[in-house]
Amino acid sequence: MSAFPVGRFSPRSACGEDQLGESPAGAVKSELPQNPTEGSARPDPAAAPDPADFAKAKAPKSTPGAWMIRWGLPCIGIVVFIVLVLGLFFSTDRVALTTNRGQTFEKGVVTQILSDNIQEDGTRVGEQSVMVRMTSGVRKGEEIQTTSSAGYLFGAACKVGMKVIVMQSVSGDTTVSSVYSQDRGNTILIFAVLYLALIILVGGRKGLKSVIGLVFTFFTVIFLILPLIYRGVSPFSAAVLVCAVTTLVTMYFIGGPTSKTLVATLGTVAGCVCAGLMARFFGACTGLSGWNVSDIESLLDLWYANNVQVGGLLFAGILISALGATMDVAMSTASAMDEIVRQNPVISQRELFRAGMRVGRDMMGTDSNTLILAFVGTSLSTLLLDYSYNLTYLQIINSRNIGLDIMQGLAGSFGVILCVPVTVLIASLMFVKTDSDSGKGRKKQAAGDSSHTDRFPVCSGKSRPTRV
Repeated sequence: MSAFPVGRFSPRSACGEDQLGESPAGAVKSELPQNPTEGSARPDPAAAPDPADFAKAKAPKSTPGAWMIRWGLPCIGIVVFIVLVLGLFFSTDRVALTTNRGQTFEKGVVTQILSDNIQEDGTRVGEQSVMVRMTSGVRKGEEIQTTSSAGYLFGAACKVGMKVIVMQSVSGDTTVSSVYSQDRGNTILIFAVLYLALIILVGGRKGLKSVIGLVFTFFTVIFLILPLIYRGVSPFSAAVLVCAVTTLVTMYFIGGPTSKTLVATLGTVAGCVCAGLMARFFGACTGLSGWNVSDIESLLDLWYANNVQVGGLLFAGILISALGATMDVAMSTASAMDEIVRQNPVISQRELFRAGMRVGRDMMGTDSNTLILAFVGTSLSTLLLDYSYNLTYLQIINSRNIGLDIMQGLAGSFGVILCVPVTVLIASLMFVKTDSDSGKGRKKQAAGDSSHTDRFPVCSGKSRPTRV
């Protein structure tokens, strides 16, 4: 029985041969060898290219030289970059804003509660008096008596066996100390390791590459952008540099040295820059800037002491916060368009652009909510207070804190949205050279039969498709 249902055209019958390999009635049997390895016959140039063969042709051969070019040289470059960044970080002289000479933060374990501050209703008032066995610092191994306040920002509700951080000042045999907070360092590290392990477990090799990119991004933000801003570099320019470097490295580890990686990198950087520019424009229209943030009083010390450009910190932060979402959109769009070209190598630029926009619109519809919801979540306590005090609309909409939150959410979402057409445009231009070049395959297909349509395979002869 034929593999094709009755009433449908067999792809091979359109070229003068039925599904079973026998010539149909009235057709001239081909004299070409049936085994493609025999003879010197060339494949029909009019036949449509097989996407699988096209993908195999593009796959690079794994050789030591190719491996060195793909991974060896980039790793050497990353190592050199890390060394330079570390040199910049540790060579930056920081002006002392406060005097904390002799003050250290050490680890300890609560061994005894001398006096508690818990009330009958469960609240805590005043201070606890506790005994702590020090596990680090000059008092390591000794038990000291100290206090723990009842505040929510400092101190801890101490219990026997709890690990705490002790702020102490030692002068000879005299020690002045207090409990700074519960020791959360190991717990935070464990959750971070579990997160990275989960990425590798679910993503496999791709997940491992993503972890490397994530670690590199964290390293770059801490060790590059902070000293650059502290040295007086424009926060916006420093943020653009960090976004470009981290995006390039992350995309390279995920996609390798391909045009897809370049497209995703350019689209991500363009989206982040658009987010920063929209934040600047929004700030210029509303009179908001980095001078209106809640911790401006502390930041003024940096401005006076080291001439740090405090006003640009807000826009740099918006640019960096939009990096993750724009990177997701750009890479997903570039990967989808790259796969479209692999499956249809003769697609035109216009068709590829339209297909890419359809893919990008679907992602844009969901990712546009990401940053909005993120900033709404961080300002939820402020919104609850506004609701509780029954503030009027004019008070809320003109509040600096609400205005800054709205700016951050909208500017980042602008970057995500504008990232889509930019990435699609770059991919259309890079994946398909010109419409005329991509149309050559169709012209070859249509050369065999003037009545040919894309629905049927191409025939070099005059025979019509037959039913099987």
